[in-house]
Amino acid sequence: MLCDETEEPKALPLLLLEEITGGFSDQQKIGSGGFAVVYKGKLKKKTVAVKRMSNTYMYEKEFHREVECLMMARHKNVVRFLGYCADTQGTMARYDGKFVMADVQQRLLCFEYLPKGSLDGYITDTTSGLQWRDRYQIIKGVCQGLHYLHQKNIVHLDLKPANILLDDNLVAKISDFGLSRCFDVMQSRVITVKIGGTLGYLAPEFSNGEITYQFDIYSLGVVIIEILTGKKGYHDVDSVVESWSNMLEKSQRNVQLEQVRVCAEIGIECTDFNPAKRPDTRFILDRIDETETMDGYTETGVITSQQVELASNELHQNSPNEPGEASSEHIFCMPNVKLPYVGRLISLQTLPAFTVRNEQGCELKQLRGLNKLRGCLDIRGVQNVRDKEEALEANLTAKKRLTELDLRWDEDGDTRCTPEVQADVLEGLCPPMELQTLRIYHYQGSRYPEWMVGRQNGGPKELQQLWFWRCKQLGPAPQFVEAYPHLRVLKLWVCNWDALPGNIELLTSLKALEITGCRNIQSLPKLPQSIEKFCLSICDDEFMISCQTVGHPNWQKIEHIPNKYICGPSYPVATAEPVATSDLVATAHKQNKILSYINRLRCF
Repeated sequence: MLCDETEEPKALPLLLLEEITGGFSDQQKIGSGGFAVVYKGKLKKKTVAVKRMSNTYMYEKEFHREVECLMMARHKNVVRFLGYCADTQGTMARYDGKFVMADVQQRLLCFEYLPKGSLDGYITDTTSGLQWRDRYQIIKGVCQGLHYLHQKNIVHLDLKPANILLDDNLVAKISDFGLSRCFDVMQSRVITVKIGGTLGYLAPEFSNGEITYQFDIYSLGVVIIEILTGKKGYHDVDSVVESWSNMLEKSQRNVQLEQVRVCAEIGIECTDFNPAKRPDTRFILDRIDETETMDGYTETGVITSQQVELASNELHQNSPNEPGEASSEHIFCMPNVKLPYVGRLISLQTLPAFTVRNEQGCELKQLRGLNKLRGCLDIRGVQNVRDKEEALEANLTAKKRLTELDLRWDEDGDTRCTPEVQADVLEGLCPPMELQTLRIYHYQGSRYPEWMVGRQNGGPKELQQLWFWRCKQLGPAPQFVEAYPHLRVLKLWVCNWDALPGNIELLTSLKALEITGCRNIQSLPKLPQSIEKFCLSICDDEFMISCQTVGHPNWQKIEHIPNKYICGPSYPVATAEPVATSDLVATAHKQNKILSYINRLRCF
């Protein structure tokens, strides 16, 4: 399990946990709280954290709730849960002068070990401690983790710096779910007699006995203000910005000051006394994302070819076969900019585009050690990857901070890049589990990979958007349900698919379905009730007519969708109402505009 992060949490034997913690020795103790004691566990060369409940009878409900929430939560900003132990053994004990059989309960949880400890050890004012770049990434990580939990209908209820752990790269991970609650899908609040939590982080409405998602938002605001200032409590935005004005990198001062301002505003809004005025996590993340334009990037699209050559020489100044180090963190480049041996930039965080070439220093293996990459990665020239083994060298599954991935084959293809080779290569390009958006261009493979149809562990289980652009369907349509249970957007553009996945109705999170330029599709399967937007254009004329004809089976399958956009055909639809000539002209004009738009995209 420690070597394969795709493994699911499981029941663990008590003897194993006793052995790796030295019998729960005091020397292995690394922390304690009201409910439990945490021990360090050694298993060969790996280290884990073992949480042992202090009073299993008193805190049995907390244990069950924590296991329930942890079994559902798998995210880069949530501590990784390895397993649990619920052991009960009978033992003879003397009571009132007699021997009686008593049950001895052991309740334990096992997690990944994070050597940097908890965030509360890093809370300082602006004059010392972490730099702004690190604090900003921690704030963003906590927001991303909380957003994920709320999407999973989990309310944490004890968010504070002591329950936010940091890995070696200062990636924030939310921990300690002992007070958490799992809501039903349509539930937004629950009434309870007793609400736990930590004073100073508890929302002011806790005395009402009503738990909502806004509890966590208030706690998040307190945490953000603490990270910004080193103190809890209300702060004026301008004073927070002023306190940071002389502490930022000169080259990034304007961008980072804006980040400070936005984070301060978010913290204050989150701690509003009125829960209804607090923002939700989606709004918070959108605000944070807006501040990231050109933060620390080198825009090579506007630098000279001589500067690119100098950068390339610096990258492979040592032997390209030897490990190297470089200090660059961001490269913002156009796809046609060649930068050999980019793999030597082991601290690289941003590389929007990388083109695989049949040249030394431009192979796919250059991506192997770039595991700090975040945001979007666009891999072009995939037709130059020879086989699955070479594809595996990219080590995409280890790039946990990537949120978007584009995989592009050359439309003209390569004579050696047969459909079978393409299928093997895509199998080896398995994305990280945390990926949010996957776009595949010009794939002509003979089949779809195991990680895309849910037949193996791994793959982007949290995928939100999936796009296919000019791809062939040489076999049956891939069944996405098991692989992507949280998929929200599915787009097919100019593909020769003849059908959608037959079990698409089981994608109960799907919100948008777009089919453009897929002329072989003749009918729709049963669609999920969750779809809110359906777009259909430039497809088979009879198919598009059927989707607009009341009573037709295709029409019945989209009748429940509130927003439907069907463009074409350019002649009247079979309805009871006459169609005006002006409407036909407008429809034809709109269809021509879409065809022109698709051609421009194809050139891009």
